[in-house]
Amino acid sequence: AEAVYDAATAGDPQGTVDALGSIRLLCAHRRGGSGVEAWNRRIAELLGRTRPGSHDPRGFAVGTPWLVTANDQANRLANGDAVVVIDVDGHPTGVLAGPELRTVPLSHLDKVEPFHAITIHKSQGSEFDHAVVILPPPGSPILTRELLYTAVTRARTRLTIVGEAEAIEQAVRRKTDRASGLIERWNQPRPPT
Repeated sequence: AEAVYDAATAGDPQGTVDALGSIRLLCAHRRGGSGVEAWNRRIAELLGRTRPGSHDPRGFAVGTPWLVTANDQANRLANGDAVVVIDVDGHPTGVLAGPELRTVPLSHLDKVEPFHAITIHKSQGSEFDHAVVILPPPGSPILTRELLYTAVTRARTRLTIVGEAEAIEQAVRRKTDRASGLIERWNQPRPPT
């Protein structure tokens, strides 16, 4: 988060986006002490206390990454896009992370959420140089082999798992039981055609 902040306050769009993709916290839950909301709040508070910076009146602090949560065709924003706020000549401006960097007026960021941490589910399809996986306590019903596999495969070069050994063991042992009913429906007699 500090590397993103440093590049953003320097007004370096490419450096900011590169730092943004270098590390990501992945959480199993959205809520609770080990969830995305708590981690996003902790990181924002930490940066707010240690790194006072320029702020947009709507609360878009320089150095804060945001995840777009709904498609917005008019502004060429897609669900899952990452936008980070950088300082451009004393004015906070959004930069869309992707193959082609482009600025996004902060007024176009209606449906967004902080992006210091993300759920493992939402991270599917993304990769980060360093993935830090925050596991819930043992006994969580979401601890499954598939969840752990998804989290582990988000890391390009480095993986850190934060959690109790028992939680990791439970995740490895527990396989998701699919209950789609597809096999039962397939095996039902069909009317003649």
